[in-house]
Amino acid sequence: MSTTVDSDELIFSDFFRALRRDWLLVAACTLGGAILAVLASFLVTKRYESMAVLMTVEGSSLSSMLGNMNPALSGLIGAVGVDVGAQSKEREAVAILQSRAFAVDFMQRENALPVIFPELWDERSKTWATRDGKPPTLNAAYKRFDKSIRTVRRNTETGQIQLSIRLPDRVLAAQWANELARQLNDELRRRVIAEAQASLKFLDEELQKTDVVGMREAMYKLVESQTKEIMLAKVREQYALRVIDPAAASDKDDPAYPKKAVLAALGALVGAFLAMLFVLFRYRRQRRVPGASGDA
Repeated sequence: MSTTVDSDELIFSDFFRALRRDWLLVAACTLGGAILAVLASFLVTKRYESMAVLMTVEGSSLSSMLGNMNPALSGLIGAVGVDVGAQSKEREAVAILQSRAFAVDFMQRENALPVIFPELWDERSKTWATRDGKPPTLNAAYKRFDKSIRTVRRNTETGQIQLSIRLPDRVLAAQWANELARQLNDELRRRVIAEAQASLKFLDEELQKTDVVGMREAMYKLVESQTKEIMLAKVREQYALRVIDPAAASDKDDPAYPKKAVLAALGALVGAFLAMLFVLFRYRRQRRVPGASGDA
């Protein structure tokens, strides 16, 4: 007497029995997948990551006045448009770092296109291997720079800004991270000086319009604070952001990508998955063959 089983019905107990029967195949494919993934990692271009940690500098000459600020001075600060909040400075710094204009200016100063598009640059002839012989556009360079080279993270709890650069050249990655931090400080200093000078011009005009003693005293305090702000911005190199931890070149045997352990694990998973698919396919095929399921 025979037992008839629907060929499309998957009986898990039978499938796991088939897996136990072919465990050597599954194990071999798992190991083979891991080995192939590790071997493939040697063919992939390594990318090293360097990170600089920045923090907003506090204690400006204007912010130190706010504790004893009178109502007249409070209104003038709003009219002048001065923002001394630390969080505001952090947001501005991150916004500048992520902006297209700042990135394009950096790429042009550093002649970064050959580094960003190494596959299109002929190092021997110093020419572009493109159809028209022209370099990639700055828009294309910014997209790649923003997507796969530069990363900016802001820790809202500590106020730290983490600036990371990933490049095949580990030394250049550290140099770019530190140079970006330096140019960011220069840009913030330039903006503060321009804003303070505009504020001084406004205050000078307002001083000529009023004879109220209290208002004139408040204006003179603001003039003094803005003058000190300009002086500090010109003298102090790390005026707006202090480099807490400058970027350093990674070890040669420690690339950020590829990670051999991660690739080995993924390769093992893929190998095991393909092996189980093969076992399942063969199991279902055998069940369709008459007599394969043990019919008598």
